[in-house]
Amino acid sequence: MTSSSFLSTAHAVAKLDAFVGLTDDSLVSAQRLLAAHQRELDLLKAHCAAEIARRSDAALGFSGLARKNGFANAESFVQSVTGSTRAEATKFVRVGELLETSSLGHAVDQGAISVDGANAIRTGLGDALSVPGAVEKLVHDSAGLHADEILRRARTERETIDAEAIARAERQRRELRYLTVKRRLDGMVTGNFALSDEDGALVLAIFDQFVETPTAETRTVDPSTGVVEDPAIDDPRTRGQKAADTFAGLLRIAIEVPDSAVLGLNQPSVRVLVNADTIARREGHGVIEDATDFPISFETVERHLCTSGVIGVVFDDSGNSLNLGRDERLYTRRQRTVMEARDGGCRFPNCTRPTTWTEAHHINYWGRDNGKTDVDDGILLCRNHHLLIHDNHWRIGRHDGEYWLTPPPDVDPHQVPRPMPSKNPLMRELVAREASQDGTELLAS
Repeated sequence: MTSSSFLSTAHAVAKLDAFVGLTDDSLVSAQRLLAAHQRELDLLKAHCAAEIARRSDAALGFSGLARKNGFANAESFVQSVTGSTRAEATKFVRVGELLETSSLGHAVDQGAISVDGANAIRTGLGDALSVPGAVEKLVHDSAGLHADEILRRARTERETIDAEAIARAERQRRELRYLTVKRRLDGMVTGNFALSDEDGALVLAIFDQFVETPTAETRTVDPSTGVVEDPAIDDPRTRGQKAADTFAGLLRIAIEVPDSAVLGLNQPSVRVLVNADTIARREGHGVIEDATDFPISFETVERHLCTSGVIGVVFDDSGNSLNLGRDERLYTRRQRTVMEARDGGCRFPNCTRPTTWTEAHHINYWGRDNGKTDVDDGILLCRNHHLLIHDNHWRIGRHDGEYWLTPPPDVDPHQVPRPMPSKNPLMRELVAREASQDGTELLAS
């Protein structure tokens, strides 16, 4: 089927509302088919944009294609022709220029990765795009991932390649910090701020503890009676009002009591995650939990491990973590701490919910399977995916330290297990290192 006939068919299908009558499997298959055709169209658009860019080279002056049509460059011209955003036009031009000049472009041409995926790698790697093996590794690891996840992995890979870049980027972000406060004409005080990774993580931890509770905005009301379903919820404040009261209250308390008493027994903590060999070698990097897209330098890790209110969570070379093995129904706070560091958020594939949004799930059910409340037998899932696992009969298993998700027959008749990798990049590094060492040992034997 040609592109034009496919588009005509798609238009006819849409007009007939044929999607409404499809089964779940057929509907998902239709979406996959459309995505496959979109990838082919995107590749053609990239080739076309690259040719427009070649004919619009600055050296051609006003005889160049873009300038003789009244545009400063190829990106602006492509944006006008396609009616797209500037970012979209730039994506097709930049990826198109790579098609014949780089391994990443070759991967796009061969169908190994989409134009969106390639653009994510290009953006995430930046100057490290030419580092041998970096592109090939990311292309291989991108199977089944969406562009946002590929971008996060590319950024992490860039920081891994260039250790100095971690400290440099960290310093740059810290230099951008600011806070402004001013009084308005009506007497109210307003302001704005931007904080560094570590200070921002502390603020988020405090607000997660004091603000993320049911408010007037989130209360569930019985429509038939108008009565709040949970009568224990009696806070009429909005989330913004609670945040404002928390901020002012903390400042008021802080000037009156010792630091250790400001937050009482429930002091929020910022967790710094680091591998054991990083500490032993005194080089490498760590991450701040729930901010894992931005690694922190070893110097910052070392400083945080000595600071009150910061918990250091260390993993060994195999990614093993402590297991309390208690015969209790609910996971303890200490176990949750380790699981949050290990999982880095909801472990359901492609979910981006952070650890603060997750619940601990027994992979061997407490009642049905006589499961234990052990760290290894628990996994973090956001509320939505926790409900999905229980209500729709998905299963989670563990093999050789890795977690696998098996869909129910109505989702996948073959029930092929799907990997559930950690969202913590340090854990991915450990897994990759262990796999590499295993391969070396096999070759040696």
